[in-house]
Amino acid sequence: MTLQIYPFSASESKIDGLRIINVKMVTDDRGTVRELYRESSHSEVLPETLSSWKQINLTRTKRGAVRGLHGEAMAKLVTVATGSVFGVYVDTRPDSKTFGAVETVHITPGIQVFVPQGVCNGCVHRASPSFRKIRGHQIIGKSHPAFYSIVQM
Repeated sequence: MTLQIYPFSASESKIDGLRIINVKMVTDDRGTVRELYRESSHSEVLPETLSSWKQINLTRTKRGAVRGLHGEAMAKLVTVATGSVFGVYVDTRPDSKTFGAVETVHITPGIQVFVPQGVCNGCVHRASPSFRKIRGHQIIGKSHPAFYSIVQM
């Protein structure tokens, strides 16, 4: 059995407080397990002001759909369960040292972006059509990204 372990890692971005996170993944011949959230790892890279997640959303969006730039009075952690999105982030916090900065991230399963309160975010869903077999019958369908938002209010 082939085993691959990809460790948790995080990097800074052009926007103060916006973090790009690669979650821990373990892959073998059976598939992949991703740690969407582990307090001991995430607490090292997320702000201390984050005490607990208040809401978890799962959005399923069709290929090519655009979710326009929007900002909320909350911080959030975004990722995809399937497919991919091209995420865009703009710092709209007037007192921020990176006010006006723009960051883009290609988000695939295993990549997360921590979006601080006051940073606008939007995305274009880029999943390709896929073919899959279920119970011996070929089902032709489009793969739509499942987009997660984990929210701190």
